[in-house]
Amino acid sequence: MTSLTIKIPVPLKEQLREYAEQEQESLSRISEQLLLSALENRGAAELINAEEVDNQHIQEAAEPEDAVLTVKEIKALKKLLKKKKG
Repeated sequence: MTSLTIKIPVPLKEQLREYAEQEQESLSRISEQLLLSALENRGAAELINAEEVDNQHIQEAAEPEDAVLTVKEIKALKKLLKKKKG
């Protein structure tokens, strides 16, 4: 193990402290768990399978050249939103 010193806003430290207390864990352990979780989930959007998003098998319209988001990006967003709800 090694140590890490960071500066965070006081309200965030209080939230972490309260959460650690509720979980009956140390502030250090809770911080470690949250950091690990954030790093593990950061690539979730890259692992999206289009079949899982479009489970109704609806044909998407061809994307215009000036589209803000591609069909693939829209499907990825749908998958992420579905995960948030569940």
